[in-house]
Amino acid sequence: MHILRVKKQIEFTQTFELNPSQVFDFRSLSDIQKNDTVIKPYYQVFADKLGFTPNVSCLDALFNVGLETKDL
Repeated sequence: MHILRVKKQIEFTQTFELNPSQVFDFRSLSDIQKNDTVIKPYYQVFADKLGFTPNVSCLDALFNVGLETKDL
């Protein structure tokens, strides 16, 4: 998060709840299939065999291109 310049306080839960109450869960609002954001290809380890794979994770970019991730 420091490299990506994300300022967010992380809070860990004390117990696991499958369907937590008192919490806003926005995960269902994400529909990656409808996302029409154009992602600029960057170096990926197996791109020579599989081609560029978009929408993997920001961690994929971070592990593959390091500090340049913030410029993507």
